[in-house]
Amino acid sequence: MRIFRLILLMGVFLGLKEGNTFSQSAPNCKSSITSTNGANSFCSGKNLLLWYGDTSSGKKVYQWFTGSYPKLKVITGAISPQLLVTTGDTFYVRVVDTSISHSASTDTGYCFRIITKDLTPNSNFTYTPNTALCGTTTINFTGVNQAGCQYDWNFGDINYNQSSSVNPSHTYIPNNTSTSYHVTLIVKNANSTCFDTTKATIVISAGPDAKLDETSAILYDGGIGFVDCSGTNTSAFTFTNASTTTVSNVSNYNISWGDNSTDFNGTTFTNTNHTYNIGLYKLKYKITGTNGCVNTKQYFVFVGTNPAVGIGSPGNTVICTGATLKFPINNTVNNPPGTTYILHFTDGTPDTSFSTYPPPDSISHIFNTSSCGYPSNAFQVSILAKNPCDSTPGSIGGIKVSLQPKVDFTDNLNIDTTCINNTVTFTNTGNIGTIPYSLSNCNSGNIVWSISPATGWSLSSGSLGSD
Repeated sequence: MRIFRLILLMGVFLGLKEGNTFSQSAPNCKSSITSTNGANSFCSGKNLLLWYGDTSSGKKVYQWFTGSYPKLKVITGAISPQLLVTTGDTFYVRVVDTSISHSASTDTGYCFRIITKDLTPNSNFTYTPNTALCGTTTINFTGVNQAGCQYDWNFGDINYNQSSSVNPSHTYIPNNTSTSYHVTLIVKNANSTCFDTTKATIVISAGPDAKLDETSAILYDGGIGFVDCSGTNTSAFTFTNASTTTVSNVSNYNISWGDNSTDFNGTTFTNTNHTYNIGLYKLKYKITGTNGCVNTKQYFVFVGTNPAVGIGSPGNTVICTGATLKFPINNTVNNPPGTTYILHFTDGTPDTSFSTYPPPDSISHIFNTSSCGYPSNAFQVSILAKNPCDSTPGSIGGIKVSLQPKVDFTDNLNIDTTCINNTVTFTNTGNIGTIPYSLSNCNSGNIVWSISPATGWSLSSGSLGSD
């Protein structure tokens, strides 16, 4: 009898062909379908391994299906515990243990798992120009525009510059030798489950060396510049060509002074003079090689003195959160253009900076945080004025900010009506606030309840409080 049942079951499974449907009322799934890493999706161009989760012993017959129960399509040849899928669908497996008498307890029913195939994005890109690259070069990159995708460009230069645009542009400034830049684009789909990567190497030949020198050269804020801090209204600078590119390989030298005066141009250049007024300027030195390569380097020029600055107290600096204070900025009238001012508030807000000339005569700030718990239970405000000549600080303190109380409460009633002699419980859900009392102490506010009218009720627990 058992041999006959085995033959019958195998006939049911193996006699079905792909595209045929198999429909019957079957018991519920007795186990589950497991997948690699528990995934319910995979990327196009990839695959996903499914397997039946019950590994107990026994002589089992397997059959995998797709479709929608009860009308299922047999997957031809899919008669092992595992199934490698390359398409998205709902996958079913039925398992029967033929080593024991066939009954509902030995039939797994139809276990299923829904698998989705996600689209793998396309990370291919092109760029122009793409031939005869040399010197300072701007490259325009063109990616494949795909809705919902995330783009991560790495342009491969010294600062590991990146972009999230589909079609970015990037300017390369090569060394004095031929330089290879390894560009990488990673494109991810909307939920970051699938990604594609494309790499390219861009070779830019050496451009001319656009190095300029002057006896006052300094390094400031990451840039090279030339300064005169003597306090004169004008200053004459003598600039020297420090390029390592030989004159015979140069077709033109160009200096854009940055002060709206006429550019310097020449086929030869050893040194040249230029006079600047007080202020900060951007100078650009550009050399064009006989091979057509161009290289440009930017410098700054500053004429002025070290700055002065002060910050004053507006008075009445004991306030509540949400209040605005206006702080006077002093002693800046003689500061030269090109001076930067940085304001720092110790309440945790970001610093504010500006380089406007002339600077504003005050700065306003909203305090939204209590000063309790900060040093001396008070905030400080500091200002730093800086330029290539030097920097000067200023500060004030003693700004005490109390946490503004918030009044709110709840009761235990579903409606605003109750019966005589019933107890009503009122619970404070507001904020009692904090008050900076001294350098070392902060006091909490008081809770004061008021019930109107004053008769017809009695206090069963708690306290009304007092000021």
